[in-house]
Amino acid sequence: MERVRTGVFANMRCNSIFMAICLALSTSLVQAETCTSPAFAVNGLQLDTTAVDGTLARKKALSQATADAFAIIKRRLLLPTQPAADQLDELAFADFIDFIHIESETALAQRYIAEIDICFDPVRLRDQFIKSGLLWSELFSSPVLLLPVWQDPSGIRVWTRNVAWLDVWRQMDAQDDQLLRFTILTPDLALERRLPPERIRNYDSSILALSAAAAGAQQIAVLFAGLEYTGDVPKLIMKADLFDVDGKFLSEISAVETDMNGRTNMPEAFSYFREDFITTLSGIWQQKNLYTLEDREIFMLNCL
Repeated sequence: MERVRTGVFANMRCNSIFMAICLALSTSLVQAETCTSPAFAVNGLQLDTTAVDGTLARKKALSQATADAFAIIKRRLLLPTQPAADQLDELAFADFIDFIHIESETALAQRYIAEIDICFDPVRLRDQFIKSGLLWSELFSSPVLLLPVWQDPSGIRVWTRNVAWLDVWRQMDAQDDQLLRFTILTPDLALERRLPPERIRNYDSSILALSAAAAGAQQIAVLFAGLEYTGDVPKLIMKADLFDVDGKFLSEISAVETDMNGRTNMPEAFSYFREDFITTLSGIWQQKNLYTLEDREIFMLNCL
């Protein structure tokens, strides 16, 4: 395992775009280190890049990985809709790197494959956020259980596989790598017997509490979608409600009704609702847990 610390090479004069590459090429094998502030770490980046030779492929891969990791950190920490955040894209991302762990790598004649972790320096990034007049948060939430429910004329489904609404919530990706942490229960027969879909759909507090306990979650988001045929035009209904660990209702996060008029793309509607739900709930979490300055310590405000 490789580790790169920027301070060791502070006097190196590399082009800022390739700072991370210059550092990564000047490494020594050391014991792995954990990022002092997990909110500033991006782990498990997968690199696979080709170029005219292996050295250029490595530089290209590490440069792109640094840019991708910086984008994840911005999305994770900064409150949304801050115009000043766009100015960060003009900076040299590598200037904010504390160290890089290269977990594994394969260098070929014209290809570079690796898995790396990047830790950004909290002090340098905080100073830049302050200089730019930005608001941000660093506190990770306790797990929030995502409990999707689908209902159509054939019945209510929670644990079924290959149902578009259920599957869209089971597909966690880099876009969801935020301070608000989500978890999902893997479908199995034992869970289906203990947690009947009908009682989840009816927001049975005892069943929701059992669900939270099974997932080790502190809150539950019941994510309902279904088709309603009571009117002249069928409707797609999507709704997200938040409950505490005991299954008590906290708040409605999102609610959407869409006419099924032949032009509605259901997968797109599902993805949009999912993104809006995550963005909304994450924004609430960040607003209530802003980083504040007092003797350069972190003070967190009220949580959800």
